[in-house]
Amino acid sequence: MEFRNYRFSLNKAILFVLLFVLCFTLVGYNKQNVFPQETPLKTVGVLMGSDLRSDKVKGMIEGLKKYGYEENVNIQLRIVSAKDRIEDLPKLAQELVRQSPDLLIGTGERETLSLQQAAADSQIPIVFIGVGFAEELGLVKSYAQPGGKITGVDNYYLQLSGKRLEYFKRLLPGVQKVMVLYDKTITPVDPSIDFLNRVASQFDMTVIPVGVENEVEALNAISGIEPGEVDGVMLLCSLLMESVTDSISPLIQEKMLPSFGVSANQTKKGFLASYGMDYREQGIQASRIVAKILQGQDPAAIPVEAPARVDFIINTKAAEAFEAEIDPAGFACASEFIR
Repeated sequence: MEFRNYRFSLNKAILFVLLFVLCFTLVGYNKQNVFPQETPLKTVGVLMGSDLRSDKVKGMIEGLKKYGYEENVNIQLRIVSAKDRIEDLPKLAQELVRQSPDLLIGTGERETLSLQQAAADSQIPIVFIGVGFAEELGLVKSYAQPGGKITGVDNYYLQLSGKRLEYFKRLLPGVQKVMVLYDKTITPVDPSIDFLNRVASQFDMTVIPVGVENEVEALNAISGIEPGEVDGVMLLCSLLMESVTDSISPLIQEKMLPSFGVSANQTKKGFLASYGMDYREQGIQASRIVAKILQGQDPAAIPVEAPARVDFIINTKAAEAFEAEIDPAGFACASEFIR
């Protein structure tokens, strides 16, 4: 009797141990499936020509969190800025490429072209955030089928420049002669000016293109404007035009010339208005493309994206200087007012 009880107790003990081991194994299995092992740390090199473009990077970081990528957790960013020294971009791009990141990010035309050249002999994919002429610059074969290792968000600034002329005319119906200031080292001049001439003819306007290569030439171009020579100034998109905004804005205001820019920053600096995509929004939009490539998709098959949202911003303080000439109906198109 005692022996049978002993055997019964022993069987219970063995059964308990087996159940314990089984439960532990199942729990471990479930944990392994519910909480998969962390993915390898991805490295991303980011090139900025100016700290003005840091909002693009902040937007990208913000957007990547939605796709499961968090800085210093499973993604590491190596961010370098030329601090407006555009001539330093090729060297900085080479330094980034030598670090062999999983992905490279160019925050504009100059940056992306520098990365393209530096990474010519590598297979590192490149995503651009806010390039204005991706196809015209030869970064991609076409917007629908990039066909290489580069893709991203194109600002369609050539097409949007036509809209800027239209909004310029809506705000100031008397504007006829517009100086179009552009960076002649980066802007595809012929297609840009041909396009703007066609748009201008629809609104009884004339564009006077002026190409510059540096800040001194930009200042000289504005300083040299004679009274009555032009009715307004409009900038095309480029890193150079962004970097000279602080210098040329006071001159433009001194000459009492209405000015139209491409970014909110230029409007804040005293331009009458701007029409373009917010830098933070550009970064957020680009984060989707970045996530796709980090997950293994081929950039050659990821279409270049158009701006998801474009803002028409008016500086009301600057508008006061032209109050007599402004058509109030032009304000109805604005998406934002600043002072």
